[in-house]
Parts: sequence; C-alpha cells; structure tokens
Amino acid sequence: MKVFCVHCLKDEEYVTKKVIAEDVFNGVKVKYIKTLAYCVDCGQEVYVEDLAENNIVAYQDAYCQKMGLVKLSSIRRIPIIYNIGIRPLSKVLGFGEITYTRYYEGYIPSKIYSDKLMKIEHDPKLFLKTLESARGKISERAYRNAKSAAQSLIKQSKQKERNIAAHFSVYESSTDVAVERMVSNKANFEMSYYEPYSNAA
Repeated sequence: MKVFCVHCLKDEEYVTKKVIAEDVFNGVKVKYIKTLAYCVDCGQEVYVEDLAENNIVAYQDAYCQKMGLVKLSSIRRIPIIYNIGIRPLSKVLGFGEITYTRYYEGYIPSKIYSDKLMKIEHDPKLFLKTLESARGKISERAYRNAKSAAQSLIKQSKQKERNIAAHFSVYESSTDVAVERMVSNKANFEMSYYEPYSNAA
C-alpha cells in the first residue's frame, strides 16, 4: 500500500514501527504502544490515516485503563459483537439517542455509564436481559439481530466452559494415573531393594 510522502512529493510504499509513547491525557501521564509509518524511499515519517486513528484509540485506551473507565476500543466493539446499530444500542442501554454516538467518537462516559458498558461487553446474558426490557424502543429487526448475536455469544461461552471442564477432567485423570504409577513403582523398588536382605536373614 502507498501513501503520499510530503518529502518525496509522490506516493510511496511505507513500513511501520511500534514505539512506546508517553503523552498527557486530561492531565494524566500515560504510556501506550504507538505505530509510526516511514517512507521506504527517503525514510521520513509519513501520515497514514488508519494508523493515526488506531494511535488515538490506543492513547485514550491507556488513559481509560489507568482510570478504571471503559476503553474506546470496547465502546466500538460492543455494537459489533451484539450486531446492533449505535443509535438502537443507545436506546437499549437507556441513554439518549445520540449519547452512544458521542462515546463512539471519543467522548469519555461518566463512571456510572462506563461501569455499565464494561459489564455489558463481557456479559451477554446481562445484555440480553437489558435488550428484552427495551424491546419496544427499537425496531423488531434490530431486536432480533441483537438477540441472535447475544444468544450465540452465550452458547459459545457455555461451550468454552464445557471444554475447560473436560480439559481439567482429563488432567485430573492423568494425574491420578501418574500418582498410582508412582506408588506402584515405589512399592516395586522397595520390594526389589529389601528382598535380598530378607532372604539373607
């Protein structure tokens, strides 16, 4: 992919490099991983829109994580995992119609709203319950799509729990067998070790 290089005055390929950046956000010093792009021809830094946007998200995420608030990346992830538009989601959550849009664009939610969003992101059962309560506030199509997505996540979560339980069951079984073998080997060793002495007596 090429971007315009202001030094070469033409479109050029670029390479990226990740660096640890330190900036101040809302008066708080934060560190985050920043991705920079450099022209392959002259080696000077170039502007790549997608990378610049990702850097903004990383920057704000670092601040929010430090302050115990929902991250911008999470705010943008929630509509995707629940297959719901931003405005319908705002209604489902009991926010103003454009409130979630403001959060999506980078406005930081209050602590109360932030806590609610963090719970919703990781708890599809809670989202489904909230969705059911707000069914009449959104279109039937938006409701069905979001419900299907939430149910799918719940199903995946249950399958993951079963897989983990099965894994530990196999581990415990193998551990029991290993212990039995150790006890058996110990007994066999003791018999072979002490038997010559008992015969000599």
